[in-house]
Amino acid sequence: MMMLAQIVLYSWPLVAWFLFRKLRPEPALIATILLGYLFIPERVGYDPPLLPPINKHLMPLLCAAVGMWMIRRREALAAERAARRQAAAEGKPEAPRNRRPPRRHRSWITRIIPLITGVLLVNTVFTWQTNQEPIFYTTSVLAGIRPYDVGSMSLSVLTMLLPLWLGLRYLRSREAMTDLLKVLVWCGFAYSFLILWESRMSPRLNVQLYGFFAHSWIQHVRDGFRPIVFLAHGLRVGIFLAMAALAAAVLARNNTDGKRGRWLALALWLLFCLPISRNFGATMITFALMPVILFTPTRIQFVIGLVIAATVLIFPLARGSGLIPADRIVAAIMTINPERAGSLQFRLDQEDILLAKANQKPVSGWGGWGRSRVYNDDTGRDESITDGSWIIVIGTSGWIGYLGTFGLLCLPVILAALRFRRFELGTVESGTAIVLCANLIDLIPNSSLLPLIWLIAGTIWGRLIQTSTQLAENRAKDSKRAPHGRVRRAPERRPAVHSANSTPSNT
Repeated sequence: MMMLAQIVLYSWPLVAWFLFRKLRPEPALIATILLGYLFIPERVGYDPPLLPPINKHLMPLLCAAVGMWMIRRREALAAERAARRQAAAEGKPEAPRNRRPPRRHRSWITRIIPLITGVLLVNTVFTWQTNQEPIFYTTSVLAGIRPYDVGSMSLSVLTMLLPLWLGLRYLRSREAMTDLLKVLVWCGFAYSFLILWESRMSPRLNVQLYGFFAHSWIQHVRDGFRPIVFLAHGLRVGIFLAMAALAAAVLARNNTDGKRGRWLALALWLLFCLPISRNFGATMITFALMPVILFTPTRIQFVIGLVIAATVLIFPLARGSGLIPADRIVAAIMTINPERAGSLQFRLDQEDILLAKANQKPVSGWGGWGRSRVYNDDTGRDESITDGSWIIVIGTSGWIGYLGTFGLLCLPVILAALRFRRFELGTVESGTAIVLCANLIDLIPNSSLLPLIWLIAGTIWGRLIQTSTQLAENRAKDSKRAPHGRVRRAPERRPAVHSANSTPSNT
């Protein structure tokens, strides 16, 4: 059965080819990435030296990137051939082939992502410079970071940001953003039946189909069975269902395709499946944010998204200084679910230990090889459990890596909230920002920093860049006009007028 898992992974280019043949380019891009995340098994792939591992996360991204490049290349060649045929039919000279496209006016937003990407790449060098020494324990040794590891860390940064760039480049229109929400909803609807089956029959689909279980069995027994399907953990099933339910609410609020009732029914169905998946955190996030999407104005949605994104962006500072009322949160959850409150308290205790270790190298972190974890001095045994993505990132990459990584995720929501009137953003953009915020909240207790959240963030970035670029071009056009809307023209020379009886002067 392990052979079947390998076949599914390495035959994904054929699945991508089929999707690009049957769907429009934008939905095909989204479906290639999302279906690969949902159905390719975990723990399968090839890890070449220096290069990032080819697994269920990277393979769909590469297929989607190559597919979109081939389609755009084919469209460009077809447009060039059509232009040459039209020029030949009209008898015009053929334009040069390698002519550069006209320079476009771009806003300052277009410079943010390349700048942050460059900072993250430079930070890998800082991490190497400050972590070359090995760490010795009684029975074990943790290797130092080598120059060889700088290339590996840099490639990991680039592959992590690949879905962000795909969303930025190809999903920047409102129609493409709507396509993203639609594909997310329909994939969640299809996945919900597998989730219901595993919640009743136990999480065994991965075992029956591929021959192995992707995680610890004991963590998926919570007063019943917690579904895992083909993902790495049942918690990721929960946040995926939450995002699908919120996406359906966005489509219902926007009355997409004039079928509000259908989207509302799908939202209610996914909301019904969430408690059955036994994900307390994802369920609470959905119940808190779905009324915001359905009943609040666009401005309020952006304000709530701004507050959530800003809080996540400065969360380590707030957590370390005691601004986050952790004890009150645990006490409030204790009244609802004591078992979940105990689990949260355990995570908070682990975060305190790991945050103290991260503060020893706060700028660029400890790097890889498990150096950011806490070990017993006598036995060398690993005594830490890393759950939240935020503590993992700040431990391995420091504040530079944290602000760079979470800045790319939080800044599009913050900028959209600050400029939504000027950029004429509507309910689709505000709802997509709330969907992204749901995943941002989940990054605090869980490690769900996956390609889907990067794709959504890239879509919002692309929408901001598209609207800001259009405004910049409009301002450039308006700057050529007179103050009262009159176009500036060169003064015309009037010919001299002579009477019939006069003769022009020879001087």
